[in-house]
Amino acid sequence: MYNNAATNTLAVTGGVGSIYIGWWAVAAAVVGITILVIMRHQALRKRRLMLTGK
Repeated sequence: MYNNAATNTLAVTGGVGSIYIGWWAVAAAVVGITILVIMRHQALRKRRLMLTGK
């Protein structure tokens, strides 16, 4: 009885943990892609300013 409860608790906490890890991975990917897009956009804007500034 006790062993069964322990394995059930482990399974539940493991499932919740993997869900949290999944959400963290998604959030990190979104943040990383956003930063990359912003950096690329700023680089293109700087290049355009340099070209038009000459």
